[in-house]
Amino acid sequence: PVTDDELDNANSDEDDHDIAVISVGERVAIGNLIWHDLNHDGDFDSSIDTPIQGVTVTLYLSGSVPGVDTPVDTTVTGSAGRYIFDNLEPDAYFVHVGAENFQAGGVLVGYLSSIGVGSDEITDQTSDENGIDDADPAANGISTQSYTLAANGEPTSDDDTGYSGVLDDNNVNLTADFAFILYGTIGDIIWYDADSSGGDYGTAGSEPGLPGVEVQLIDSNGTTITTTTSITGWYLFDNLLLGTYTVTVNTATLPYTVTTTPTFDPEGNGDSLSPVTLTPAAPVDLDRDFSYPPVLMSLGNLVWYDNNNNGLFDSGLGEAGIQGVTVTLALSGTASPILTTTTDVSGRYLFTGLMPGDYVVTIPAANFAPGGPLENLQSSADPVSASSINSDNNDDDDGPGVVNGAVSSQPVNLSIGLEPTTDGDGDNNSNLSIDFAFTQLGSIGDTVWYDENSSGGATQGGEPGLPGIEVQLIDSLGGVMTTTTDSSGNYLFPDLPLGTYTVTVVTATLPTTVTTSATYDADGGNDSRSVVTINAGTPDNLNQDF
Repeated sequence: PVTDDELDNANSDEDDHDIAVISVGERVAIGNLIWHDLNHDGDFDSSIDTPIQGVTVTLYLSGSVPGVDTPVDTTVTGSAGRYIFDNLEPDAYFVHVGAENFQAGGVLVGYLSSIGVGSDEITDQTSDENGIDDADPAANGISTQSYTLAANGEPTSDDDTGYSGVLDDNNVNLTADFAFILYGTIGDIIWYDADSSGGDYGTAGSEPGLPGVEVQLIDSNGTTITTTTSITGWYLFDNLLLGTYTVTVNTATLPYTVTTTPTFDPEGNGDSLSPVTLTPAAPVDLDRDFSYPPVLMSLGNLVWYDNNNNGLFDSGLGEAGIQGVTVTLALSGTASPILTTTTDVSGRYLFTGLMPGDYVVTIPAANFAPGGPLENLQSSADPVSASSINSDNNDDDDGPGVVNGAVSSQPVNLSIGLEPTTDGDGDNNSNLSIDFAFTQLGSIGDTVWYDENSSGGATQGGEPGLPGIEVQLIDSLGGVMTTTTDSSGNYLFPDLPLGTYTVTVVTATLPTTVTTSATYDADGGNDSRSVVTINAGTPDNLNQDF
């Protein structure tokens, strides 16, 4: 019989348990390095740059949409920053660093792709950064170009150090590199320190930010960028390269209602600038806040002894300030003082730290009490009006007169930048023109009487006064005052500035029953006139009888 073997042999079919060999195509791999590009040049420099561990890396077929299409594979960079996708079918691929790496909790938060879009699939990673830049990696991630991986067609000059797989060098592409720059942020708030208390913004409470203030950021090369504070006073510089910067507040752009010297800056130098260094460990600094207090104003000036009662300070006439006078300050329309001070040795006083507003300066009544610095003195003549109170210096600026024994100024308005600069200090936020002059007033008088027995003499005895007689008082400048004797023949010139006067009886007003030649006058001239001087020692002379 014919056996199977015979049949097989007859058909030349060798069928004795042969082993079939199936040919499998070549496999390929792609991968390489992800690093922090500290010198921002897109090249890996091991002496400067640092690998980034823990980055999730995904491989897609060319034409896929990350986050939509299914990836080919996913891996994570190791401690050396390297990744590899091994044993792949030859095809076109791209590598994608997903958006999750750049989001909160990701290892690339704050990073952006470094410069350049590498297209070289042959050169080693140290000269080629291959991530395609994207302005918003936290939304889109970063991808490489498409790589066509061909069997036995991959570069052999790409330094396969670190590849532990079994594929031949010409099937492994280690040129898909990603360089990232960690960008920093600097900012905080410029705010109004209403109570001038200082402290950082954590102590500000409800104090508001200052809008529209220019803030400058100067890098180590001297390059300056600027921004402006928001309506709530915040400012921010972002996408900054790591390094050293100086934050400077342009004080010329501060509101005119605040000073240009901060009550707080981060270094405590009060100079409106702050150096800050951004490092990989601390790329964000949001503590560069500055506070500015309100412009505070001042009010004051001179209390003096006005010898000639003209309301003007005449230093050439020996007039001098009065030390130790208590002076109070109140808000206009209120009774209670908010500040009290005392004149110094030169008679000057000063109230500082004032907010803009309307104020009244008062010399309290206690100053005029026995033993007080103004005992026996009265407010001098007032040569100024309310309209000129802010512009006159060393003029008596007190108000309408004595109220309950006190002397007060007219209301004084303090407005930022509008105060007089001709008042001695040149400061347009200081008013040094509110002056008070006081003088010791005297009086002159006595009696014009009928010398019945023509005996003369300074004493009247029982002889009667002459009523209705006109008496004139002429001061040293020729000014004339007139009065008339009363029913008893007495006359009086009160409230006289100290000085020299001439008393004259107008003889034409004498009765026809008496002569016009006096039998007595005070200076012995018997000419119906007398020269008299009143001074601080003897302010009252009531012995001018005729």
